[in-house]
Order: sequence, then C-alpha cells, then structure tokens
Amino acid sequence: IRDITMIGITRAVPFCTWCPPGSVSSDNKASCYDCQVNGVPLDDECVLCPENTFRLPGQSHCLPKRECDRNDYQLIIPTECEENQQVSVNFELETPILCNSTETGQSFALCPKCAPGKHRNNLMCEPCGTGFYFDEETKVCLEVPAGYYSHYHRYLLFTYTPDWNEFGDYINMCVGDCGSNGWRLKGDYIDSGLHYGTADSFFIINAEIAEGNFAHGRISFSYSVVNQSSKYFDDESESTNIDRSGIQFLINGAPAEIPYVPLQETNVSIPLKQGSYDFAWYYHQDVRSKKQLAIVRNIHIEGTTEGVLFGAPKPCPAGYYGPTAGSINCLPCPEGTYQPVEGQSYCIPCPKGSISLKGEDSTCTSCPLGSYSSEDRVECLTTCIFSANHTGYSYSLQGLQEEVIVENGFQKYVINICNKRTNCPTCTPAHITQQVGPQYNNIGFILGYHESYPFSENTFSLSFKSRDVPYNCRSKSDSYQVIDMVCDAHAGRGSPTIKSSSDPCNLEFEWKSLYACPLCVRDRDYVKEVGKCINGNQVIIYQKIKPCHGDIIPPTTIPCSSVQINYGLVFGVLIAALVVIFILTFAVGFFYKKKRNLEIKYQRFEKEQADSQL
Repeated sequence: IRDITMIGITRAVPFCTWCPPGSVSSDNKASCYDCQVNGVPLDDECVLCPENTFRLPGQSHCLPKRECDRNDYQLIIPTECEENQQVSVNFELETPILCNSTETGQSFALCPKCAPGKHRNNLMCEPCGTGFYFDEETKVCLEVPAGYYSHYHRYLLFTYTPDWNEFGDYINMCVGDCGSNGWRLKGDYIDSGLHYGTADSFFIINAEIAEGNFAHGRISFSYSVVNQSSKYFDDESESTNIDRSGIQFLINGAPAEIPYVPLQETNVSIPLKQGSYDFAWYYHQDVRSKKQLAIVRNIHIEGTTEGVLFGAPKPCPAGYYGPTAGSINCLPCPEGTYQPVEGQSYCIPCPKGSISLKGEDSTCTSCPLGSYSSEDRVECLTTCIFSANHTGYSYSLQGLQEEVIVENGFQKYVINICNKRTNCPTCTPAHITQQVGPQYNNIGFILGYHESYPFSENTFSLSFKSRDVPYNCRSKSDSYQVIDMVCDAHAGRGSPTIKSSSDPCNLEFEWKSLYACPLCVRDRDYVKEVGKCINGNQVIIYQKIKPCHGDIIPPTTIPCSSVQINYGLVFGVLIAALVVIFILTFAVGFFYKKKRNLEIKYQRFEKEQADSQL
C-alpha cells in the first residue's frame, strides 16, 4: 500500500502540503489537480508549455518535441473508392500531438481490400445477402445449400476501419493521468493511447454467440505492448519496472489467461459457449513503469447472431438435417426419426419395432423382446406378457401394474413395470424413476425381457435402459437396471428389493412374486381327477401340480353317461393289449417249436434203440 491520502479531515493541521509536480492547488486550497495535456504549473496556475514542447498529465515539466514520423499520423480514408480503384489518403496528426509538426498530408493508394466475408460492389464493401456466403475461389456470393450449415462471423481491424461505428455498441474511456481520452483507432489496429502518469484505458465491445449445435463460438485477436520511452521521453531514470504496466483481456469481467506484458506480438484464441458477452481490453499504465502502449489487431468473433457468412459451408452431420437452401443452421432429427448420412435435408421415420430416443439420432434403437414401438416411434411399449423361446412358457405381469417404492438410504426408486410413471411434475415417464432429493432421473425408459440361463421356467429377468445418467454414475454411456423375477407361489404380488447397488450405473433388483410364475396351462400344469359315479353324476377336479398362475379351473359335475372317453387312454390300453397278445403268441410258438424238436429227437432215439436190438 502506497501514497495514502486523506482529504476532508476535520482535525486542523498546523502546516500545508505541497501539490505533486505538474499539479496546482484549487481555489480554496483544499485539493490539488493536475494540469491537462500541454499544461504546466506556474504561480499556482496552469499555463501552456513553451513552443515546441509538450507535457502529459503526470509529468513534472515540459519536454521538447521531436520530429514527426508516420506513426504520429492517423490515416483517414473515404469509405468509397474512386472509379479508378484508388482512394485519397489523408494524414492527420494523432492526439495528443507530441511531435514538432502541424502539417497534414494527402496521397493516393489502392482501395483497401474488403474484410473477410465481404465483397466489393462497385465502390463499396458489402456482405452477401441472408443465407449467402462469399466464396473466395469464385469471388461470388453463393447460397448455403440444403443439408449444409454455416455461421456468422464478425471481423474487426482486419483492414482499414474508417470509424468506431464498425464496433457497434462500445465503451472507450481512460481514467487517471490520461494522455488521450481512451484507445485510439489507427486504421487496421487500435492502441491504448500514450500516457505518462498512472492511467487505465478501457475498450469494451459486446457480442451474442448464437445458440445451436454447431455455432463454434470463438474470439481471437493479436496484441502487443510497445515501449515508447526512448521515443518521446528523456526522464526515464526512475522508470525501471516494466512489469508494472501491461494489458488484460476480460470476458464478462473475468480476466483471461494471456501474458500481461508479451515479449512479442501474441495471438489469442478463446472458445465461447452460447450467450451474451462483454469483451474488454484493459491497459494499465503505472507512473513508475517505462512508458508503453498496447496494440490490438485482427479481432475475429465466430458464431455470432449477426455478421457475415464466410468460408465454405459444412454438411450437416448424421442425425441432423438442413431443411432448405439458405438455412445456415442444422436441425436435430425429431424424436421418432433418424438420418444415417451427412449433408441431408430430411430425416427418415424409424421402422416398426424401433424408436429414436432423444432426436439427433443417426440410427434407431430396436425395441427389445417383450415390447413394441409406439405409432410415433418415440417409445417402446409393453403388454406385460412375455413368452420364452427355449422353455415355451409364457408370463403375465399385468397384476403388477401399480407402482411400488424401494428406498435405499437417501435414494428412492419408484418402479412401475407395466406402465410408465407420469405423475412426476419434473421427470419424463419411466418404468423406474430414481429420486435423490429434488432431483428425478429416468433410469428405466425401455423394458426388455430376458430368459434366465441355465433355462428355468421359474426365473427370468427384465432390463431397463436409462434415459438419464443415474445418480453418482460417472459413465456417460448407456446404463441398464435389472430386475430378477423369481417365481414364488406363496408371495402374492410381492415387492422388489435391491440385490446389488455396488455399481451406481447398473442397479440390480430382485422381485419374488406369484406373477413371476408361468401362466397355467391345463394339460401341463394340472392333473385331472374323475370322481365316482354317484346318483348318476360324476365330479371332475383339476389339481395343480406345478407353480403357475392364471385362471383357476373350477370343479365340474357331469352325468355319468356323458363321461367323455379318454381316447388317449383307450389308445394306450389298446396298444398295451396288442403288445401282450404279441408276446403270448410269440411265447406259444416258441414253446411249441421247442416241444416239437424234443419229440423228433425222442422218436429218433427210439428208432436207434430198436435197430440196435436187431
């Protein structure tokens, strides 16, 4: 902290304080004020410096003027070229005048080139019309074709700038011991003005970066800090610390990371998001520093809401389209559509059985097993009836249509398998909604059915694809939640429980329920019992032999005479009887043949005995 001054104190002081060099006291002797440019104190009054000398605020005395050179003049060029493609260039001395000349000059030069994105129309530089861009190769304005996009640019100080109006709304000022009223326009650059004492020069412009997926907002410029001490001043003995003076660039009041005192001309390029911006170039001159000035050139703001189109348009990427020629923006494909090829002017409806989740899609997402696409192809719906390919069993979860809530610490999960939750004011309809405080996440947008492995009729799984990133999930890729359905004939409706939450991106639940059991099939899951004939009637009862759910088959009473023949049983008995007959026939034949062979052998034996006796 230096040079603390208190003014207006009520305590009387026994002495007066001398005013700083270059300043005089006010009429009531209560304060001091500095003499203005080319003014010097004399007998407590400010008078003009002697002829051929000058003084800036902060200097203690007048200094001799040197001879003027080209940099002391400001170029003034008419906005229109003459018919011979030449312009008359006028030279006027830049303020403050620190050199020994009052002459003005005039010469002729070729018309300055137009800024990027503009073309010369006769004698004026003009931008192309709305939806057109200037092609550097053909030197003509071309319309942005359908399926392509471009964006606006603002180019400042790329070529001769006739006046400050090129900058739109701006603020240009200096505070402190200022040698000029702020930054000075020097044709194709601006400088911070020349100061001797402590001064702050501000130059502020604003811009609006357009909203859009491909706006590519950016600001770039080049700048330098040039030492002017040896050129204008001869009293630099106490000005030793060059780093006290320098330039800052501020975006919406926040300083950007650029060198305060660059060693050479430096290029700056800073990306910008959509929104409104104030850009400020702030040069600070310290009285104890070497006398310098800042120079800024080639200000380029890309992605603005107004300006000129420049450069060849680019094709809209896959998932986007440009509907008409002259439209500079690409639009995302609406939900339910997609576009796999870049540079297109339309989107394609998703085929049946697939959906487009959030728009901007280059492909459609197929609805998983157990669901189907809505008519507008924006969501997968389910009947809550699933069929297993390998086991042949079918399942119906229509009895689980009411939502249930599962709590896990400070997190809450609202689950509705068959219907998507729609009573949440701040979340999209979902089979599973994750609630963390006031935040709702759709972590179950698409339902899919999966058979268990190894295959079993008493278990299967449901997967739910997330639309939002689950809480505490660091992965931006798709996440899935899984509910393992387990058949429990005694659980009734049951309730899900968290099976695993170690991976916040992929939660696993388990739900034991009667409805996880297969749908009952009469011939597979029941056995038929026929009662005795009593008083001419018989009762038929179906007993469940496997866990399943569905319609209960009530007992039926029928007349005994109308008992239906079980043709399957009759056929089975018939086959069994035929088999028995065949076996008996075979056995009879076998034993008959064996008996006949024995008889023949005995007859031979008797004959042999008779022959031996003879």
